[in-house]
Amino acid sequence: MCYGRKDPCDNSAGYNVAIIVVDGLNDPVIAAISVKCLRPKLLSLACGVLVLPVAVLTTNPWHQGESFLNRQLQPEEATRNWVLFSDINSPDLTNIWFNYHTMKVAPNIRYMRWYLQHEAKSTEGYFRLTQFSHPGLPVALYWLLFRPTVCGAPGAFIPLPRKEDKPKPGPDRKKRDSPQLAGKQNNNRSVKCLFLFI
Repeated sequence: MCYGRKDPCDNSAGYNVAIIVVDGLNDPVIAAISVKCLRPKLLSLACGVLVLPVAVLTTNPWHQGESFLNRQLQPEEATRNWVLFSDINSPDLTNIWFNYHTMKVAPNIRYMRWYLQHEAKSTEGYFRLTQFSHPGLPVALYWLLFRPTVCGAPGAFIPLPRKEDKPKPGPDRKKRDSPQLAGKQNNNRSVKCLFLFI
């Protein structure tokens, strides 16, 4: 199910937002749609997907309002994708994303998958970015996936605990109070008592 614009095939509709895809598309279908969107771009033809500022991708999606990405989910909505064109190879992309997987899905079309870095993640859902690019284009097609922890809930940014913030383990009480150590302590006391008796 797609919505967000009057006509997804009309590139002049004037809505400066990403196309929204609700649930239901697996990776092969997404790849097939992406190839069909990139081909007309090579011919300077409209394909119904708008080119949005790269800031949409280089800003943590948890901190964005509804200007480009509307996170007001439908009841019981489990997954939402936003589809958009934007700059390719922006150096700022790696400020919040890290590349997880790269492969070719068609001749000259490369697929890259990105996940949010630890500091940008939230406990109330996760985002995943998939990029489809062609060397002859200055822009790439992006699918930004959001999967909330609770279906239908937009969630909020509640950072995951940082690794250095995790409580450090205390002294190993088992080792400190182990039977071997206790036995040694008792033996020492016995030797002292025996020495005093003699």
